[in-house]
Amino acid sequence: RNRSWNPLEESAYEYTLSSFEDIATVAPRNWYISRQKAYIEVASERKVANALGVLGMTPQEDEITGIAKKCLVAGRWFKEGEAMAAVLPVDMMDLLDIDLSEVGRAKVRLFGRWFTVIGALDSKKMKILKDLDDELLTPADFQLTGGQAVQEMVEEERRAKEGMETPKLVIKPFVHLEPANVIIIPYETLRGAGGALESIAVRFREGVDVRKEIEDFVSRLAVTLFAGIREKGEDFVRVYVYSSMGATSLSGLSNLFVPILIAALIVLNTMMGSVYERTREIGIYSSVGLAPVHVAFLFLAESAVYAVLGTVAGYLVGQITAKVLFSLNLLKGFTLNYSSLSAVMSAALVMAVVLLSTVYPARKASQMAVPDVTRRWKLPEPEGDHWFFEFPFTVGGEDVFGLYVFLVHFFDAYSEESIGIFYTDGAKLKAFTTEKGEGYLIDVNVWLAPFDLGVSQRVQFRAVPTGDHNIYRIEVGIDRLSGEHASWKRVNQRFMNVIRKQFLIWRTVTPEAKEEYRKEGRRMLEGQRQVA
Repeated sequence: RNRSWNPLEESAYEYTLSSFEDIATVAPRNWYISRQKAYIEVASERKVANALGVLGMTPQEDEITGIAKKCLVAGRWFKEGEAMAAVLPVDMMDLLDIDLSEVGRAKVRLFGRWFTVIGALDSKKMKILKDLDDELLTPADFQLTGGQAVQEMVEEERRAKEGMETPKLVIKPFVHLEPANVIIIPYETLRGAGGALESIAVRFREGVDVRKEIEDFVSRLAVTLFAGIREKGEDFVRVYVYSSMGATSLSGLSNLFVPILIAALIVLNTMMGSVYERTREIGIYSSVGLAPVHVAFLFLAESAVYAVLGTVAGYLVGQITAKVLFSLNLLKGFTLNYSSLSAVMSAALVMAVVLLSTVYPARKASQMAVPDVTRRWKLPEPEGDHWFFEFPFTVGGEDVFGLYVFLVHFFDAYSEESIGIFYTDGAKLKAFTTEKGEGYLIDVNVWLAPFDLGVSQRVQFRAVPTGDHNIYRIEVGIDRLSGEHASWKRVNQRFMNVIRKQFLIWRTVTPEAKEEYRKEGRRMLEGQRQVA
């Protein structure tokens, strides 16, 4: 039975029957009760009474517990195949005005159907009759036991099955309904009326190694068993409690090492082949602006898709295969739990193997995206206190003028307070003439953070026409004004990264805004010419 008297699955009875039918007598029991303790109407031809529960039993019950021999005061027990029969306690028969002499002829109506009363039970004797768990055979009274205690046991059992905590075998006693308020009908009849399977009784035949059979059984089924075993040389029966939950553990993982290694190598080989087959594609990714890390994540995302699809497909194939094997009766006695924690762990293990096997191919793909050893743009070495280099951007002739006005506004925004990583005294925009056309110059003095180092410099950004397709290259000249030379070199890398991001932001500016910047730039240059 379940520790908290929750219903068992019908497959538990089928599994028990298939395991022990040749060496033992098996008797299932089911209940029909209301957890709110609502009454169940039972009517005779003369009067009406109320029952608190209905107990379903089989003819084999008497062979196991001796209920008929110990408790019947009139009539008989159920026969094989009998459906519309009932055994009533004497107390309920008195309420229904049924005499003991009428047993076998009297009828009662239950669930809208008429049952023949074939036996009368002494409720006091049945109250003395206890099962191996030292509880009555009648349904549990969940109102008197307490809903909170039941809920705690259910939650504890659920967490133990899912591996979230160490299982504890705690059997809490339940209060059961008084036998005087319970009517007994055949198991199959109550099953058809909605009765839930609650417990299964088994009595082994003489000569059977009971302990071996029970330990073998409980290792394959997560239930609580109460076993009465007579030890050699003893005249009494000892009751033992068995639970498979305490024995559940992760085992056999070492046997999976070689299959996992083979699977990992297959995935690694497949992804490495994919990387080298898509060399040209990786080059395209790099040319459109994808960073090496983005290229690597493309391959990781691809392997994640394979991992998810493979796991789901394997899970479905496993279910279909098990269904076919069950239909062919090749897995007799097995009960598969598709929602167990082990299924989740297996799926997670497969996905982890696929993803980890893709890390190296993804790294190789990121290295191919930038063939150069230097994967990030770095400043060249300065010559003394002067720095001159070409910025890693080219700008079209239509955009260069607006871009420089945009940068002037950017530098002016840092001229009021010493916040951020630098501040300026304002930027100046100038135009100059070259052999290949007009160029533009931004001249600005910059103080770099951390400001207590005292690093200041003069920076000039020159947009010089290349003469090819109206393209401008950006030349940067930096002159150190103050501060330590080593600190000046170090803080400029961060400053240049900020400027580099502004070039990228310019590409997101709308055409209308770019035109406004160009108009403002023309007004700025016109004002300078008038002053000159």
